[in-house]
Parts: sequence; structure tokens; C-alpha cells
Amino acid sequence: MLKGRKIATGVRGIVSPATPKTYSMALEEGLIKIFMEAGFCVTNPTCGACLGMSNGVLAEGEVCASTTNRNFNGRMGKGGMVHLMSPLSAAAAAIKGVINDPREM
Repeated sequence: MLKGRKIATGVRGIVSPATPKTYSMALEEGLIKIFMEAGFCVTNPTCGACLGMSNGVLAEGEVCASTTNRNFNGRMGKGGMVHLMSPLSAAAAAIKGVINDPREM
């Protein structure tokens, strides 16, 4: 879905592979390049953003399309709103700048 496309203006796209193995596999498959060319920041392997630490902490009122596996108030930043979704749905939201149905893209 991302190949040849760019994330919407105003979208802060962050990809954080969970493990070094996941990062290596994505690198070998060319996915890291696709993410970067689409406008995403690709971090080192970490769980920082999903815990509200390091890269990706949400500001008050900021909305996030996240592929993490859990959510509760303040998890990714005080006052931020997190929507859990599939990777395909998150990619579609990043491209359009709003939550949408990826089947329509």
C-alpha cells in the first residue's frame, strides 16, 4: 500500500520495529526503504513509542493510528488519543491523513 505513495501533510509517521530480527527482515525485504520513501521516520528496534517514551509520544489532543497490542488512557502521552488498528489500516490512515477504509484505496 505504501510503495510509491507519501504520507499526508501534517502526519508524523513513525515505524518502530519491535526487535532486531524484525528490523533485519524488514531491511532485507526492502520495507525500510519503502517506509522512508513514504515519509516515515524509522527508529531503531524499540518499544519506546508504544509506552509513551522516546520517539512518538503524543501531545495533548494528538491522534495516533497505532499497531500496538494494547491501549489505555495516557499510554502514549497524556491527553493523546490512540486508535488501535491493523498495519494496513494504519498505513491507509497515514496516506489519507484520516482514519479510513483501506479497501477503498
